Amino acid sequence: MGTQLTSRVVVITGAGSGIGAAIAIKFVEESEPQTGLRLVITDRNGETLARTVETCLSGGRLIKENLVSVVGDITEAGTREELVKATLTGFGKLDVLVNCAGILIPGSSVPGADPKDADLMMETNVKSVYQLVLAFRESLIKSKGAIVNLSSVCAFKPSTNRLFYCMSKAALEQVTRCMALEYAKFGVRVNSVAPGVIHTDIHSHRDTYESTKVSGVNEYYDAQAAQNPMKRNGTPSEVADAVFFLASSKASFINGHSLVVDGGLSFAGPLLD
Repeated sequence: MGTQLTSRVVVITGAGSGIGAAIAIKFVEESEPQTGLRLVITDRNGETLARTVETCLSGGRLIKENLVSVVGDITEAGTREELVKATLTGFGKLDVLVNCAGILIPGSSVPGADPKDADLMMETNVKSVYQLVLAFRESLIKSKGAIVNLSSVCAFKPSTNRLFYCMSKAALEQVTRCMALEYAKFGVRVNSVAPGVIHTDIHSHRDTYESTKVSGVNEYYDAQAAQNPMKRNGTPSEVADAVFFLASSKASFINGHSLVVDGGLSFAGPLLD
């Protein structure tokens, strides 16, 4: 396949907003008009997912028959089963799986933190990923497909008040590497993209969460941008570009790699809590 994913079937989780929505839009923009892409997207928020559907169809490059949306929580077996059925029954195969669904619950290292938060983040950020890969295993092997997992710089960079989140993303990186080893013999590549601070809804909790250093989402973004070597934060579309690259033939010999998209934040000092 070329850079364009001609006649490819792509599944993207967490596609209702932010990075996930940007990834869906990127695949549509890079596809051949009307016939070059079959897209299956899912999110637990039906309202935002509907907006992604509308955007994907608005440019005329993707026709309605080639786009399926599934509303549901990816941690639930029923949602995963519906996603697999919609993909394989509707389009007959899977070529690219993008695991973007993820959550961040703040305050995980402060006194009184709820251990249930750790369970929920591990269920969403890690367990649902390998469960979905296993569900699509035969189809991915048959197509010699590609898997891209959405990680975070928090997988490598310690951070206060993000213990459970950092733990889940570090685990996801190891899932990525182990799967890369296991599936390489079948011609399936498994990689991850690790974004830094990106302007998405994931930090909206800062309007109510009392941070020790900054308060409010706008102050948080400003403070992070100030310590980034590039003096700005990233955008969802910049992360989407990296995901699309790893899923394309341009990355045909890249396997088990984590592509960090953070403007150099990884080595520029501690993440703010």
